Amino acid sequence: MPILEVKIATIFVFPSNQPDSNVISLRDEPHPEEYGTEASIEVKPHVNGDYHITYLEDQFGEEWMGRWDCHESEEYSIDHFHSPPNATHDNGMNRDYPPELPSVFSHVVVPWVNDRMRDILDGIRVSEATERLSEQVRLSIEIPE
Repeated sequence: MPILEVKIATIFVFPSNQPDSNVISLRDEPHPEEYGTEASIEVKPHVNGDYHITYLEDQFGEEWMGRWDCHESEEYSIDHFHSPPNATHDNGMNRDYPPELPSVFSHVVVPWVNDRMRDILDGIRVSEATERLSEQVRLSIEIPE
């Protein structure tokens, strides 16, 4: 699998609404409009080497996110991950990331996002297959008049 399979629509470097971040909007192929999902990755680097990387989906106004952090924490190791669906402080997990932010992005974040996109597509395929099967079952049990 290619390491950078994530499909990027736009990259905003320090946008006015998030002046300390780089925001990467993902193309919507894996997130069809009828499923209401838009996705982006926000990378917030700090000059001391700390960072926060957030994957965010907007599912009809509901946020679904995961976050990779590298910073001092009383509860977690310097490298830690806050898991979906809401990436709260309480659901952090210790991790051991590569030492450089670009490596974390390409070897940790991108594969995770690729897996998430595949899960979304698989869910869509399962949903569509279930609908087709339900229709076939419904048609097969209809009693002709």
